[in-house]
Amino acid sequence: MGISRVFVAKDCRRLGIARTLLDAACRTFLHGCTLNPAKGQIAFSQPTGDGQKLMESWGKGNIRIYEE
Repeated sequence: MGISRVFVAKDCRRLGIARTLLDAACRTFLHGCTLNPAKGQIAFSQPTGDGQKLMESWGKGNIRIYEE
């Protein structure tokens, strides 16, 4: 699964919103198959600094980056 953008308003960050959205996407992207970010099954477009932090913590270091 490729994630091109994740945006949470600055005053709502650090509340787990992005993690909740990413977890839901992994559970529902393919019917009957939950994707596992720790196995490298998720890719992000080129992340910002904050996006990189989210990507690394949520994906436990196994997230891939793709070029748009």
